[in-house]
Amino acid sequence: MSAHNLIVKTLLEYPAIAALIGNRKAQAQLPQGCAMPALVYNFISSVPMPFLNYTNAEPISIRVQFNPVAKTMAAVDQIHDAIKGVFEFVHQQTIAGKFVVIITREPSSPLATRDADTGLWSSNQDYLIIYIE
Repeated sequence: MSAHNLIVKTLLEYPAIAALIGNRKAQAQLPQGCAMPALVYNFISSVPMPFLNYTNAEPISIRVQFNPVAKTMAAVDQIHDAIKGVFEFVHQQTIAGKFVVIITREPSSPLATRDADTGLWSSNQDYLIIYIE
């Protein structure tokens, strides 16, 4: 498993997030019939940052999109708040064996959508995670 996958999976196990979604999380697509609420995440990009000399190691910047899915928009917002609450305090820490320099939330507004067939709500938010490979 890649380093960025391990970092994200470890972060999603933090109690504030796990209390809301349990093991109902998946990369790219949830399994059919998955209970709600749940979380889908996607890796948008992974970029080496050789121009940053951080203790003679190469930092990697990954952009990850988190998309909570729930029966109500309030539940979606609650998951976003939990993710933000955990991620905003993660800097200069070792997670899944990698040194995470910082996690920042992208300054975009999550766009809320409601699926007409299922009635489920979702919205996405991107985060940049910079870690040392």
